[in-house]
Amino acid sequence: MKKHILKVLFGFSISMFCIGLLAPANLLADTEVSITTDKSPGLCIGESITLGFEANETPDSIRWNPEVLFADPTAAQATITPEESVEIILEFYLDGALTETSLSITVDRIEFPEFTTRDTTICEKEGVFLVRGDVDESAFYSWSPSEGLSDTTIANPLATPTEDIVYILTVSSSNGFCTEIDSVAIEVLPNHIEIMAGDTAFVCDDDPEVTLTTFFRPQGSTFEWRPNDGSLDNRFISSPTATVDFTTRYHVHMVTPDGCESRDTVIVRLDSLPEFNYAVVPAPREECNKYCPGDFITIFSNPFNPEHFPDLVFGWRPLDGSIRDSLQFQNVSIEANVSQYYIRINQNNACESEDSIFIDVVDLGVDFTPSDTVVCANEPVQVMVDPTDLSEIEWSPAEGISCTDCPNPIITVSETTTFTMEAMKEECCPVSISVTVNVVYPPIPIEPLITCPGEPIQILVDSEGYTNPSWSGPQVGDLSCTDCFEPFATVNTTTFFQLTAFDEDGCESRGVAEVDVFPPPSQLEIEVAPGDEIPIGTQGVFELVSFPTVPVDNIVWFYNGQEVESGVRIANISILEEGTNNVITAEMLDENGCPRTVSITISGVEPIFEVPNVFTPGGQNQVNQFFRPIVTNAELFDGSFVTDFKVWNRWGQLVYNNDNNEEGWNGRQGSSMAPPDVYVYVIEITLPNGRTRSLKGDVTLLR
Repeated sequence: MKKHILKVLFGFSISMFCIGLLAPANLLADTEVSITTDKSPGLCIGESITLGFEANETPDSIRWNPEVLFADPTAAQATITPEESVEIILEFYLDGALTETSLSITVDRIEFPEFTTRDTTICEKEGVFLVRGDVDESAFYSWSPSEGLSDTTIANPLATPTEDIVYILTVSSSNGFCTEIDSVAIEVLPNHIEIMAGDTAFVCDDDPEVTLTTFFRPQGSTFEWRPNDGSLDNRFISSPTATVDFTTRYHVHMVTPDGCESRDTVIVRLDSLPEFNYAVVPAPREECNKYCPGDFITIFSNPFNPEHFPDLVFGWRPLDGSIRDSLQFQNVSIEANVSQYYIRINQNNACESEDSIFIDVVDLGVDFTPSDTVVCANEPVQVMVDPTDLSEIEWSPAEGISCTDCPNPIITVSETTTFTMEAMKEECCPVSISVTVNVVYPPIPIEPLITCPGEPIQILVDSEGYTNPSWSGPQVGDLSCTDCFEPFATVNTTTFFQLTAFDEDGCESRGVAEVDVFPPPSQLEIEVAPGDEIPIGTQGVFELVSFPTVPVDNIVWFYNGQEVESGVRIANISILEEGTNNVITAEMLDENGCPRTVSITISGVEPIFEVPNVFTPGGQNQVNQFFRPIVTNAELFDGSFVTDFKVWNRWGQLVYNNDNNEEGWNGRQGSSMAPPDVYVYVIEITLPNGRTRSLKGDVTLLR
């Protein structure tokens, strides 16, 4: 089967290609002529192409060259079938002048290779070359399908199909203008035998027999096995049984009914296992000939020659985590937990054995009751322990238990306690158990309370069914009684009291009374004007500032403990005491009805007196004309403080007696000027708070 396929086809009436004018300088330079074609000027041999032209002038005549290709070399359109590549020239004549243009046409040819056979039959697994002889090395080759082909891009691949198949060959010329397709069919005759054991079959010396099972096709084939050494039960069947004394290679030769031949090979390998002896290190404990849980033990076996047993591998059981090494190790370390067998699997290909080593471990289990219990305070609990195989019993802690070296003690405690018994099991391994006695105190319901600081409040207890009350706590002294159910508590801060009593079953019960106090106002202070220093005899303005705001009706003001004002938030209070002896206090009830007190200390400022020790009445500078006491802080006070002012001369004569206390003594004695001398004075002062003071001394009169 051979067929040509054209790569490109063009409509005749459509000019797809134009070739430009080649115009020498001595020809018509202004004439434009080009050749048109109905397809690409690349042809496969035997294909035709139609030529025409386009021009900007109408010619008088034209001529195509080479003329041998044209039926009419002067026709405006012409179809030619060139057998080789050629240069087409168009001569264009106009008004006696000549214009030429040309077109190159490439023609490809291919030589399709010769098939070895059109249709052929081969045995399965055989190969056949599909092409014979020389081939066109410039062409391109493509085979399909690819199954069984050594190369799909060469002319002559080796085909080794496994089933009937048709191969299709596509050949293309070097330029791609020519393409041919052909095919060849191959029938494959069944011819397969496979020993299912693979390359090697393994047997052990204790059972050296193996059946060499094969898979083959077709039915009706004949077989022959080698060697003929008597190890095969039948050399002429598909799957004989071999009994070997040493490692042996077996060959099978199969012939099909169609005469096809197939072969396969297998090695039957004979293996064995070494003899093992085991040792456990360390030995069991002498006291009981057992191990204790947690003991670390190593199981050893004698070494073997790995050159004789290169494929020998190991595995261990049980898989409970007690084996601490890799399960593939020959020797392993274990942590003893329970009595059990440790089994090692020894495998050398087809040879497999299991060896077991029993590790006897003391059972640390102890039967006892109870493990945990809930009781009332000081309620006895009987512990029962099975003493079988136990010795050296010791309980701890010792407090609250009837005996520390017996298996069945009685426990009596007032708080939750865990007791531990330690002993020796089978006089070999330490063992311990724990018993937790959970002591509960049934709750006594007591409602929480809140009160004002220092204000007694009664604790209310639902005491029905309870007896023998007893109160305790860090501030138990703040209770009116400690052996009653409902005492009065007087506290200044939040306080907790614990009540202990016994219910109808005699179980100690407990309750907690929380006595809270109302917090003071977040702001409580006295602001004063003009300041915290006020002249005695004058008033200060005192304002109570609080948050939350205190009701004004509840405010009472005190000065040095004496009530001076009430029902006002701002009080005007006179300061009477000198120094820091002025305490202003505001008492009130806050929004919760709790009494609150805030105080401020005011410094009372008194007049400061200075008496000159010399004066010069009648002096020309008009300074120091009068003798009188001077108040240095007089700007703080109103009025004079002098209530009695007397001056005497050295003979005891009274020379000044309250004549003008505002100005003082002017240095005259009666109507005459007193002589210069030293005089004695006594001045009585009355302070703004009514208290009196005497100023005594002498003064020198100068003139």
